[in-house]
Amino acid sequence: MAIKAVHRQQIDSKRVGSSAAEVKGKELRALAPTPSTKGLKNQEVHHYTNENGEDRPTSLFICPFRWAACQIDILGRLHTVSEIHEALNELPETLDETYERILMKIPVKKRMVAHKILQLLAFDDIGIYGDPDLVAEAVIVDVEQLTFKPEYRFLDQDALFEICTCLITLDGYHKVNIAHYSVKEYLVSNRIQHSTAAAFQISPAAYHVLLAKTALVYLLDITYDGLCSAKDYDEQDDADERDYKIHEKDNFPYLAEAHSWVDKVNAAKSGLIEVHDEAIINGLVAGLLNSNRAIYAQSSHTGKESRGKVIYWWAQSTD
Repeated sequence: MAIKAVHRQQIDSKRVGSSAAEVKGKELRALAPTPSTKGLKNQEVHHYTNENGEDRPTSLFICPFRWAACQIDILGRLHTVSEIHEALNELPETLDETYERILMKIPVKKRMVAHKILQLLAFDDIGIYGDPDLVAEAVIVDVEQLTFKPEYRFLDQDALFEICTCLITLDGYHKVNIAHYSVKEYLVSNRIQHSTAAAFQISPAAYHVLLAKTALVYLLDITYDGLCSAKDYDEQDDADERDYKIHEKDNFPYLAEAHSWVDKVNAAKSGLIEVHDEAIINGLVAGLLNSNRAIYAQSSHTGKESRGKVIYWWAQSTD
């Protein structure tokens, strides 16, 4: 493998006397593709299947620059010369192996959050989840315990990138995205099922179930502190409305998106949904429509109309 050969040749020439920073910097630069590999950049990228329609590993030579970028990111997070040398001696052969290693290095306690981040971004075709604040709020909704706890909020958006590292990126418009199409390709593939990172596999059906549960749990568990009733909202002037929307976004970043829970539930039920997931969603919907929880209908709004009307219309239309 040309790139790896260049690394090791260059790195072996760096010896005693260099500071850790110098060694690290030179070794990271050594990962840049050499002239012999630059021609691959414009090479046609084939589908990740062979002529028999079978999955095949994502080769270094299909995406050499992406492979190199991942190695640079991984090495950039190491702290000693010894760690760097060890990593360079164990470079992965393919992007599949690279992604598997990255996923398995995510701390166990953060893996569920990482999985949700990747699901939200991978299937977000219209950019709703490009807002880092919205993503950060959505992924701390516990769809296993069916709770939302504000104390679990991240201190800042950097946590998203520290957890998912080079699998996600922030663009020039301050939108968070999957870093490269090959990340999603790996996560949805059958190949990941046979790896140690199998728990990170994603699918459209699981994505829609996640959205439905997240919206319903959020609406059931937030405090609604500072949110006015639909009637009071309708009577606000434009200036008050602007201030109110700022307050809502600052304190409940996912609320506006959660209001579309009806669409999310319908999307989840129209796909391949497990019986237990459907039962959970039905229970959450029943809880939201419970007359004892009228605070949601009273506090929510969409376009100067009481959201309660939409809730009960949906409940009647699905009888």
